[in-house]
Amino acid sequence: ALQLDFADRLPDFHVVVASMPGFAFSSPYADGPMSEQRIAATMHALMTDVLGYERYVTYGEDVTANVSDLIAARYPEQVAGIIATHADGDLASDAIGPFVGC
Repeated sequence: ALQLDFADRLPDFHVVVASMPGFAFSSPYADGPMSEQRIAATMHALMTDVLGYERYVTYGEDVTANVSDLIAARYPEQVAGIIATHADGDLASDAIGPFVGC
């Protein structure tokens, strides 16, 4: 539902709310393992090969946060950015500390 709240606030953007294989309205893969890496490749193919976007922003929360990170890491030329909620990390670390409260 949070993704749909974003849609109303971003009239200049297309908001794609995809159901990952094996979750919500989608069936799991018919063959082979289901992994975050495979889901990331599937979601990227949906955005680029099926829907035709050259660049896009990915959103991740809970299970999809890892998938979103993998998409950005594997396809940096096509991923313009990441929106993350419920991000996991040590808030006291030097790597994350400067960004808290931004």
